[in-house]
Amino acid sequence: MTIPGFGPDVSSKVLGAIGDADRFQNGRQVLKLAGLDLSANRSGKESGKAIPEISKRGKADLRYGLYQAALVGSARDRDIKIYYMRLLEGREREKGIKTKLRVKIAAKLLRIAWTLMKKKVVFDPSYLNLEEEGPERERETKRNTPGERSRGRKERVTLRLSANPLVDTGVCHRG
Repeated sequence: MTIPGFGPDVSSKVLGAIGDADRFQNGRQVLKLAGLDLSANRSGKESGKAIPEISKRGKADLRYGLYQAALVGSARDRDIKIYYMRLLEGREREKGIKTKLRVKIAAKLLRIAWTLMKKKVVFDPSYLNLEEEGPERERETKRNTPGERSRGRKERVTLRLSANPLVDTGVCHRG
């Protein structure tokens, strides 16, 4: 495989786990195979506060290999490093955020690998939805007058959709 971070070990694990790429109808099924799908423990009245976590119900060795590929890619590959830093921007102080983002990158790499296997094409860095100048951001700053209730900045959230079918299109950016 030509995906950054994938060596012979990770490639063989992905190929062995997925097998025939046409047996999966969508990317969520592939993520479920690796245990990278999100689930939350809900216990009744506190279900609104449930925090989604990866289910870990899939193949542990595949999940480990994908995490290692994401770790290597986020440290050494230029394109994945840019994607990782874009996700990390403004969240550096959150506890455990680097690990969570690497798991997200691992899930994205698995989804890209499945799509490449299904379409029988090679990896292109544009599948990571990168731009040369950096991420698209919109920022609207508004200082309220002293008589208004809220003070500070007003932020606008933008949703960028990609025309590329290999990219997860539901990426939401805060600016």
